[in-house]
Amino acid sequence: AGPCFQLSPKPEKAGFYAIRPKQYGPLDQKLVHSVGNTLKSFRGIQSLGEAEVDVNDPKILFPTELRTDEILRLGLELHRLEYVDTAELQGPIGRTEAGVKLYVAAGQVPIDIVPLRSRTDYLVVPKEPLQPGGYAFQTQELLSPSETDRFDEIPEELRVVFALSVR
Repeated sequence: AGPCFQLSPKPEKAGFYAIRPKQYGPLDQKLVHSVGNTLKSFRGIQSLGEAEVDVNDPKILFPTELRTDEILRLGLELHRLEYVDTAELQGPIGRTEAGVKLYVAAGQVPIDIVPLRSRTDYLVVPKEPLQPGGYAFQTQELLSPSETDRFDEIPEELRVVFALSVR
C-alpha cells in the first residue's frame, strides 16, 4: 500500500485561513476604527482575534471569487501591527494625552499571492520571515492611508481587515 493522504475540506466561504496540520483556521474579520483628530489620527483594530500561525511556516489560504488582477487592484497587503495605548494629540489648549487602544500598522510585509489549481483559491506566503506578534491583511489602504479622505468614502461594511497572531 502507498501513502495515505487526508485532505482538509475546502472552506465553505471566502476569507483568509491559516493552514494548520489538521485543519484550516479562519482569520478573524476586524472592523477598522479611526481615533484622533484632523491633525493626527490612528487607524487600527481593537483586538487580534484567535487565529494563529507558526513563525516557521506561516501559510495562508485565500479562497475568493476574485481574479488575481482584481486582488492586485484592491491592493492586498500584509501589515505588521503594534499596539498603541495612548498618544499625545493637539487640542485647542495644547497637547493632551488621549486613549487610542488600537493595533495600528507598523510596516508592510511583502507577500506572494500564488494561484492554486482551482479557480478560486490562492496561497499567500510572506516573502520574508515573520517575527512573533500581530499582523493583518488589508485592502484599500485601510490601515496605512496615503489619502485620509479615502477612508470616509469606503462603506463601513468594507472597512475590515483580517488579523492573526504569529507565535
